[in-house]
Amino acid sequence: MGKKQHSKDQLYITQTEWKADWGGAKSNTLVPYKVLPFDCCAISFRPFSGSPMCTADGIVFDLLNIVPYLKKYRRHPVTGGPLAASDLIKLQFHKNPEGKYHCPVLFKIFNHHTHIVAIKTSGNVYSYDAVKELNLKTGSLRDLIDDTPFARSDVITIQDPSDGSQREIERFAHVTQKLSAKADKTDETVRHNDATSRILSQLPGSKKAAVSTSATSSSTAAGGPGGPSASSTTAQKKQPEADAMGQTFAKPAAPRWLQTTGQHAASFTSTSVTPVTVNEIAPLSDEEEARQRYAFLKTLKKKAYAQMQTSHGNLNLELHLDITPMTCENFIGLCERGYYNGIRFHRLLRNFMVQGGDPTGTGKGGESMWGNTFKDETSSKLKHSGRGILSMANSGPNSNGSQFFITFKSCAHLDGKHSIFGRVVGGFDTLTKIESVPVDGDERPTQDVSITGVNVFVNPLEGLAEQMAKAHARASNPEAAKAEDDAKRQLEDGQAWYNTPVAQPQAVREGIGKYIAAQHLSARLSAPANSSAAVLEDAPPTKKAKNSARGFDFSNW
Repeated sequence: MGKKQHSKDQLYITQTEWKADWGGAKSNTLVPYKVLPFDCCAISFRPFSGSPMCTADGIVFDLLNIVPYLKKYRRHPVTGGPLAASDLIKLQFHKNPEGKYHCPVLFKIFNHHTHIVAIKTSGNVYSYDAVKELNLKTGSLRDLIDDTPFARSDVITIQDPSDGSQREIERFAHVTQKLSAKADKTDETVRHNDATSRILSQLPGSKKAAVSTSATSSSTAAGGPGGPSASSTTAQKKQPEADAMGQTFAKPAAPRWLQTTGQHAASFTSTSVTPVTVNEIAPLSDEEEARQRYAFLKTLKKKAYAQMQTSHGNLNLELHLDITPMTCENFIGLCERGYYNGIRFHRLLRNFMVQGGDPTGTGKGGESMWGNTFKDETSSKLKHSGRGILSMANSGPNSNGSQFFITFKSCAHLDGKHSIFGRVVGGFDTLTKIESVPVDGDERPTQDVSITGVNVFVNPLEGLAEQMAKAHARASNPEAAKAEDDAKRQLEDGQAWYNTPVAQPQAVREGIGKYIAAQHLSARLSAPANSSAAVLEDAPPTKKAKNSARGFDFSNW
């Protein structure tokens, strides 16, 4: 208040006020109109379905789209600069149980407002908060999952919510220049089943490699968590037609395959083929027989049990033969051969896992019971949850051999990457002793931790061929199977509950009291009506008189 209260009021506006509040020239800031989501390919603009790849500037591509583009243009699809296939970095995105991408450390779900980064040396994708708090601030520049060392320049920004200019679709080079590249039509990208691959392999001039039905593939990817450091280089061999005990499976008499050899139709339409008048059932391939064997094992719902003797004690194992039959068959087959006898555990990480099964002890050797690697068997029923989970070690997808590892704690980041085939059900004190063994700088135990032998106690694979033949006979003739079940049920009903057979009572008449003997009825009828027996049997029991008085009798008052 006072006469000079408005003396400091300006009768004009400043240049800053004019620009910021009242008008004037504004800086030409470009707001991105269409920004590419983090989970979409920068070429197809669709969510990546195959292997996501990225460049050093954080642009994500689908492997199926970037390879044909580089073959045709050899340029960066977004910036237009030179780019080679060797400059691409394979990314490892992680999903939660709901199928959404998230950070494997903070378990934070990725969205369009999340700062996402990737480590160049490992390819693992994290939220920036996890890398900032656990790596950059602490100075521990090692990957949070596989402990791979990296530099600050190896942190690649996949998505920065504060700056979307790098992912603006309208500025992409292949969009402005209208460039596109599709996969070469001459490349074989169709997946064939066993029947079509067998037919195409017999055609002249066909590419056998394109129609190969082998269930395994050799992988050269870098070793993941809990896996060996290099892939096995053993050549693929034909899987033998034998079970884990080395016994050859006898083919059942009744056919389980409804496809013919095609010789009858070929001889009918071609004069150069010897005439055939009878349709013959086509024999099953080794892979088809294995697939049917594994499907039958899943219907049995039986577990296998084994005991692993180590230098520090025994470990009792339960094998999930009803969920991962192929992996369990490989492990049981190697145990029956004595493959693991004398093999040392070559890798040990406290609070993580212990790995073994490599005869060379380097983490690069070992082979399956068939001689080649086999595919993964992952199931949503099995998780790396808890202590003592038995899982296969690999060097990438579908590269399982003989190496395995046992966890010391839950490892959710390994779910879907390694095949779980068993768990420890006894001998956790032995597992604790193994975990306490000191290791050197290469994560190798300084003491001898080895496998002295493995005994398989319960093996549902024994006699599996006879069980399959019997099950097929029952399925092909349900009436005979029903009659057999009825006869078995009648036989069981006729047996006594105890060891001594009990004589069953015989009915002497119809109606009520049909099991009462005649002499008992005649004795009852011959007794007189006023006899003591009749009185005892016919007279109703006398009731005790109730005492209405409660302590005092007032009748004499």
